[in-house]
Amino acid sequence: MRPTYPIVLSVLTSLSLTVGGVTFWVEANKPTAKKIAAFSLTHSLENSTPEKRKEIVEAIAAKVNGLEENERYELRERKQLEPFWLAMTTEERSHYLELILPTDFKRMIENFNTMHPIKRREMVEKAVQDLRARGGEKMPAELTPAQQRKIVNEGLRAYFSEATIEAKMDALPFIEELEKSIQWNR
Repeated sequence: MRPTYPIVLSVLTSLSLTVGGVTFWVEANKPTAKKIAAFSLTHSLENSTPEKRKEIVEAIAAKVNGLEENERYELRERKQLEPFWLAMTTEERSHYLELILPTDFKRMIENFNTMHPIKRREMVEKAVQDLRARGGEKMPAELTPAQQRKIVNEGLRAYFSEATIEAKMDALPFIEELEKSIQWNR
């Protein structure tokens, strides 16, 4: 017995509505730089209990870790989380960094590994020039020396453990310039 036209149409309609609903739900819940910035403004750390503050810090870190690379870049470049960052205590900043740095550096190294060698070398040259142009400029003042070391150490750990041999060789000039920069800041 063959299925009738109305049954097939009903099944296909149900299937397309289900797929459409799931797709809509996923897109609506997908983190974006704007959504995270808005979340940080509506979930202020001011006047919150320590437990609630920790919850907010962890929620924002989880959302940031869920961002795609271009969204992370937008969030960072436009300084959309600056009010949130400045409202955190030193301990909260350290906790936040512990939550986001591994993902940040892992993704960065993965992207670096897959870049075309010429583009990778150009990127390294630009990064070296940027470091030199800053003339040993220190990291932001709100970072403690321990947090600065954490960022550098996490970056180097990811570099040494995740980067391919070719990527390591291409990045060597940047690592050398970074070492000089860190020595200038001592």
